[in-house]
Amino acid sequence: MDFGIKRKRITILLIYMLMTIESVPQEFDLFDFGKKIEYFPLVEVNSYRWEGGYFWEKSKTELYEYDDNDNLLSVTFQRWKDTVAYNMSKLKFIYDNNYNIIEAIAFLYNHSLWKKDSRSRYTYGSNNYCREEIHERWVDSISVLSFRVQYFYDSNNNLIQALTQTWIDSTYTNNERALFEYDENNKLNLSQNQIWKESNWVSKYRIMVYNNKNEKQYNNTKQFWTKSTWSDDMKKIQKYDENERVYEEIESFWNDSIWVEESKWIYNYNSNDRITEVFYFSRGTEFWTKKMKIEYIYQK
Repeated sequence: MDFGIKRKRITILLIYMLMTIESVPQEFDLFDFGKKIEYFPLVEVNSYRWEGGYFWEKSKTELYEYDDNDNLLSVTFQRWKDTVAYNMSKLKFIYDNNYNIIEAIAFLYNHSLWKKDSRSRYTYGSNNYCREEIHERWVDSISVLSFRVQYFYDSNNNLIQALTQTWIDSTYTNNERALFEYDENNKLNLSQNQIWKESNWVSKYRIMVYNNKNEKQYNNTKQFWTKSTWSDDMKKIQKYDENERVYEEIESFWNDSIWVEESKWIYNYNSNDRITEVFYFSRGTEFWTKKMKIEYIYQK
């Protein structure tokens, strides 16, 4: 999710925090293709479920804190039960002199105490784009290596490869990689995910991107590599308004020979072009049904 002035494209690459427990999100966006995402002045995100077709029930909250330079210091994740918010997990961030995130530490809330769970460390190139992230877990108060991700760029600072390697038997071993291709205008037009299998890179899926500003529409199609051919799986279409803001996003899945609409997102904005509400709908045989609402609150 882009909280800046305009949301022009979705984020394909997500920087993964090392969290496998249910109470912590599996992914939290720190970077967009290697460049740090600026969340300020976002201070709170609330998620609601549509219950029984009658009312919105709050289910989750994210609380954002910043330093005097508007750098994100922490994000606290809470769950709601019976109108009461309960702390679940927290991320804290440490910066270098260039305001780059060099550490992200994950904590779990247990018996009124915040306990360390995992840590991610980041290094950067001269252009302040992320070059490597190393993930560790705390086991019996000892930091244990888990995996790393290395990022490679072309001469235009476009991300062209994200290589993930797992720490096994005191060495890093290839696990998976994402490859990215761009058009002559440096716009992403293809990403591909591959896994390391029997000492070779094997294609898993790819996402083909189409973005036409004249038509005020963006779409991407996800295909899986099966039996030596690419097979359609999912398609996402985003529609833009006259201010180049996404106002609708529809996901469809491939069913034998046709695309079937499955889910829809509707975006609302304030006068500063910042997202204030997102509504999620799922589709049955004929109608769209409300499922979830996300509310964004900013500093005044």
